[in-house]
Amino acid sequence: MIKIIDLGGPAFMIPLVITLLVILFLMIKGFIKEDSENNRALIGHLSLFALIAGILGTTVGLMDAFDAIAVANGISQQVLALGLKIGLIPTAFGLSIFVLGRLGIIVLILKKNKRL
Repeated sequence: MIKIIDLGGPAFMIPLVITLLVILFLMIKGFIKEDSENNRALIGHLSLFALIAGILGTTVGLMDAFDAIAVANGISQQVLALGLKIGLIPTAFGLSIFVLGRLGIIVLILKKNKRL
């Protein structure tokens, strides 16, 4: 996990990990105690923040990568492919958090309606 955080860029990945932990806490709180509309709304907002922060992290990372490519004399396809793969880590992580948060909201709504 620490390697992924380091590869994806700590400036964006650490806030994403914190957001993930807060979402998990709110989901557990919703299961244990009576769920509230505010709890679900907060999970929704945090999951959307994670998605946008992941996209922003990828954008900044790709801009840095393209700057490095511009000053390099020659670059192989393998290095470019690896750089693009690493650049997409924040988006993939943010998207995963977004999906987890939205699934949590669905489960909490079903629990509230006594269908789960």
